[in-house]
Amino acid sequence: MQRLDQPAGGRRRLIGGVCTPNWGAAMLRSELHEFLRDSAEPGIAITASGQVDFLNPAAERIFRIPVAGAVAMACHEILRNKAGSEGTTCHANCPLLEKVLSGAPVQPFDLELETSPGIRHWFSISTHLVRLGRDRLCVHFLRDVDVCRRLRTATQALLAEVAALSGYQLQESPGSPVRAPSSSLTQQERAILGCLARGATTEAIAGDLNISSATVRNHVQHLLRKLDAHSRMEAVIRAMRERLL
Repeated sequence: MQRLDQPAGGRRRLIGGVCTPNWGAAMLRSELHEFLRDSAEPGIAITASGQVDFLNPAAERIFRIPVAGAVAMACHEILRNKAGSEGTTCHANCPLLEKVLSGAPVQPFDLELETSPGIRHWFSISTHLVRLGRDRLCVHFLRDVDVCRRLRTATQALLAEVAALSGYQLQESPGSPVRAPSSSLTQQERAILGCLARGATTEAIAGDLNISSATVRNHVQHLLRKLDAHSRMEAVIRAMRERLL
C-alpha cells in the first residue's frame, strides 16, 4: 500500500510515490522534470504566467539555451516563432496557453521555429496540461517534421508548375495511413488514467468511480506495467505522448 511514514526524527519520507498536499506538488514537479530530462523528445514545461519552468536536454540542444538560462524566460522568447499552421504565431499574450490552462483539448500543430539566428526549422507541437496540486503547467513536446514540411512544399510547387504547363490538375499521393497508437487499456483503466491526469488522489478516484481504494490501486499498478512507467506522473506523461488522453 502506498503511504507516508513519519520517522522519529520528524522528517517525512516518500513511499510508493504518494505524498501529502502540502508538499506533493513539489514532488510531482520534480518527478515531471526527471521524466522530461530522460526523454529523447524535446520537451518544455511552461507556467501559467507563460514562463519556462523546465527545458529538457533535447530542447537545450535545439535552441542552444541551457536550462539554467531558460528558466523564467518567456515561452515565446525560447520558441521565437513567426509562422505556423493555421496562422499560429508565438507572442506574449498567448491564446493557446489560456486554452490549455482552461482544460480545453488542443490538437497538435506545426510551428516553424528559429533554432538559432537565421536558422528556422519545422516542428509538430503536442501540448498537454499537467496539474501539480494547485499549480498548472503547460507541457510542449516537439517532433521534428522539417523534412516532411519542406518536401510537401516542394511537391506542391512542382504540382502547381506541372498544372500550369500541362493544364492538368494533379494531386499529392495520400501516402500511407497513420496508425493510431495501440493500447490494451480497459475502459476502467482509461477512466482512472483521466483522473490521474487531473491530479486526483486514490480516495477521490474511488469516490468518483464508485469503486474501492484497493481496486483503484490495482488498476494503477496495471496501468504502470502497460505504460512501462514507474510512477503515476510518468504514466500520465507517457499517455499524453501516445495520445491516450
